[in-house]
Amino acid sequence: MAGNTSPASDALQFGVQGVPPMVSITAARDAVGSITGDVLDNGVTDDRRPTLVGTASANGLVVIKEGPVVYGSAVADANGDWQLRLPLNQSEGEHTYTASLTSATGQTASAEFNLTVDSVAPTRPSIDAVIAEAVADRSL
Repeated sequence: MAGNTSPASDALQFGVQGVPPMVSITAARDAVGSITGDVLDNGVTDDRRPTLVGTASANGLVVIKEGPVVYGSAVADANGDWQLRLPLNQSEGEHTYTASLTSATGQTASAEFNLTVDSVAPTRPSIDAVIAEAVADRSL
């Protein structure tokens, strides 16, 4: 080393993107009533507190919400599997849940899942009256 120095170079700008995050809701797990098991997107459940299950980037934090209401979060395991039982009874009707995940580099991913809650049994049909009708002779 001769002790010579050179002028400073311009700063180098770079960013680390990493692998884009991934998240999905694959099913709503119904554990009560006459419909049990996994209910797929756009399905119907009679469980007012189903467990949402899905996949995500391994060890990622999955946040579940409906509109502005955050229901909770779950950490995906090393295989990317996660689940969250909804903490509140859901109202009758249609629901759209959103799962979102933000990576360490700030990239985001989200997925929607539509589910109809129908926990009210239909009313029993009743016969109010019987009307006897004459049957025409069709032997002609």
